Amino acid sequence: MPDLRDMSELRDTDADFSCTRTIGCAPASLWAVWTDVARWPAWDTPLLEARLSGAFVQGAVGELLDRSRRTSRFTLTECVPQTSYAYTVRLPGGALQVRRAITSTSTTPLSLSFRHHVRFTGPLGRLWARALGRSFRQVLPEVMDNLVRLVETGEPVSNGGHV
Repeated sequence: MPDLRDMSELRDTDADFSCTRTIGCAPASLWAVWTDVARWPAWDTPLLEARLSGAFVQGAVGELLDRSRRTSRFTLTECVPQTSYAYTVRLPGGALQVRRAITSTSTTPLSLSFRHHVRFTGPLGRLWARALGRSFRQVLPEVMDNLVRLVETGEPVSNGGHV
């Protein structure tokens, strides 16, 4: 069970929600795991595969394969090294926007807070939120806990043999 002090800021809609955690590490340690797209399935367990064409920079394009065997193409829409990044998955009539950001740091003791924000937008954004948002929102705290564990221990979570 996660520490309640670090509980997510889950909003009350499936169309716009986020989760925040605190971890005892330097920003570079979190950033290294966060931006290793091929290893996203090691902590983002709904994914089977993830890949990026080229360097992790704004404008880069990648692909995600989820457990339902759906392939989605994403574009990095923001990249501020050691601080934040965002990507967008285009959907018919809408988009899924994901933003991951370090929200605060402290050097005594070394810790940082980070946030994962998900938003469905566009004319059919609410429809996509109804179709996908609830399951994404429900798994997000576990995904964030998996990320903390991977950064702190270096050990990926079990993901059905897909890491």
